[in-house]
Amino acid sequence: MNTTKHAILALTSITGLGLLAGTADAALIGHWKFDGNLTDSVGSLDATAVGDAAAGTTNGNIGGAISFDGVDDAAFIASSVISGAEFSISFWEFSPADATVASGYMLAAGSGGVGYDEIYLRRFGSDSYAGAVSADFPGLGEAVVSRGVWHHSLVTHTASGGGTTTWYVDGALTLTQTGDTWTTLNNNLYLGNRENLARDFEGLLDDLQVYDETLTLADAAFLTANPGSVVPEPTTTALLGLGGLALIFRRRN
Repeated sequence: MNTTKHAILALTSITGLGLLAGTADAALIGHWKFDGNLTDSVGSLDATAVGDAAAGTTNGNIGGAISFDGVDDAAFIASSVISGAEFSISFWEFSPADATVASGYMLAAGSGGVGYDEIYLRRFGSDSYAGAVSADFPGLGEAVVSRGVWHHSLVTHTASGGGTTTWYVDGALTLTQTGDTWTTLNNNLYLGNRENLARDFEGLLDDLQVYDETLTLADAAFLTANPGSVVPEPTTTALLGLGGLALIFRRRN
């Protein structure tokens, strides 16, 4: 056996050990493509529509999207979609430039029939995003995000640093909040409104993804550049890298 083959075998063994240690680190918990339905394509947490909320087939950034007309519409997903303090939520949003409802909740969850004290992400005023996790406004603060075009959001949370939430918009770090009291999601996750239907969102949401880990800036850039794709698990990424190295060794041999 020549030196190249020895190197490939050694690399395979080392990487294999790393894969065994890391295969359970990341997981896509739920994925709602909204291509004509509210089905969770990964698990069994299908969304439930409220009012006139409905998923189209060609109105999305990728295929279909769920639409909200700004009048008592919503959809909700069971609270078990987020279990623990490490999570990430990815989605695409479109709000028409001539929207008549200026400030609506894109996502929200909370208790007491109000439904936003755990988390809320909203359109705020004429051209802004705002939100918070386990806190009232200002929480994450406010950032200018234009209407009339699709925008990608990745919102991540980690228990590190006393609780840190980061909101990436279109692949760029946009808003950050620290020092929250989040432990886990205790109420249904609402889309296009909050539980008491008092903050109507007018527009479209597409390709909602929920992960059980804190994704990164690189992941935000990947999801923005590859609409409809999901972040590869560490196992998949490592195997691709191993395959590429093995091919290089083989060609050089």
